[in-house]
Amino acid sequence: LAVQLDAFLTPTLTFTIQTLAQRNYDDTFTPELEWVNLKYKPVDSFYLRIGRVVAPTFMQAEYRNVGYAQTMVRPPNDFYFALPYYHIDGIDTAYTQDLGEASLTLQLTGGQYKQKVLGFRNGVNEFKQDAYFANATLDYHQVLYRLGYSYTNNVSVNSPSITAYDQAMTTLLNAQVPGAQTVNDNLQFQDMVGENWSLGFSHESEALLLQGEIVWMKTKSNAGQDGRAEYLLIGKTFGSWTPYV
Repeated sequence: LAVQLDAFLTPTLTFTIQTLAQRNYDDTFTPELEWVNLKYKPVDSFYLRIGRVVAPTFMQAEYRNVGYAQTMVRPPNDFYFALPYYHIDGIDTAYTQDLGEASLTLQLTGGQYKQKVLGFRNGVNEFKQDAYFANATLDYHQVLYRLGYSYTNNVSVNSPSITAYDQAMTTLLNAQVPGAQTVNDNLQFQDMVGENWSLGFSHESEALLLQGEIVWMKTKSNAGQDGRAEYLLIGKTFGSWTPYV
């Protein structure tokens, strides 16, 4: 459940606040601030937002929590878990260029993200990282094409399990166990770095719906895993009913 307020302070300046109540890591539904930002939009083709803004991870990032705005019941978790956060505290800006039969939107976003999630044996994992995004979206003849890049650094994870691991590793290092130093150097949970490239497209007509995305994930720590994820949705519209696979 979410509540959003948009206050139009001037013709070019808007204040937005959104609170969202959903199941939290501690099994409560305490509302949290999802968006809190000022948006400056002097012309239709440009805007600048400062504050807590949506994290532009993939194509459905803007409305991931708005179920009725999506064809799927929910975005595929195995894909969107590559960048599982919804907002960041920072700056977001975009510029749209009219190209005649097409339009091109360039977006830059940067800031910091913090979250607590339920981890191993009901322990609480605390995530913190700096995140930067660059996206280009081309809208041409009823088809939307999207190219995205994200870079994260200063990624830190704290949890009871990691604390126990650090204590055990310290013991092994002090005892000069062979191989312990190599493991410690390669398995770090602080100051990690990662980057993702993604491609996506969507097409919607009176009778046909197509949508797909692919992401390549790379991390510079053995605590994470390089990989690839993708999905493809095909649907057909019959009036107000759209079955899909």
